[in-house]
Amino acid sequence: MKELITRPQADALIWVLATLGVIAGPLAALLARRSGRNPVQYGALFGGPLLLCALLWPIYNAIEDHFGLDSVAALAINGALFAVVGSACGVGWMVAFRKQ
Repeated sequence: MKELITRPQADALIWVLATLGVIAGPLAALLARRSGRNPVQYGALFGGPLLLCALLWPIYNAIEDHFGLDSVAALAINGALFAVVGSACGVGWMVAFRKQ
């Protein structure tokens, strides 16, 4: 049986997204600065998630390679990782960009 999407294709897509994040972050910051908004906030908002995907992709692959795609343990670990990273990003965003 042939896979619809191979791992090298998925890796290439993730690297394209990371490259877009590197481009989108500074571009969003530049546009935000021109319109009088917080450039760091907009740069992080538009570039950060794409770079975070590139950072977490190898971790996800390592978990799935170790436990297998059909493992409940892998699902639980990835779910916990998703909850922890999502919560940390939310708290970090709230602390970094709250109104003074």
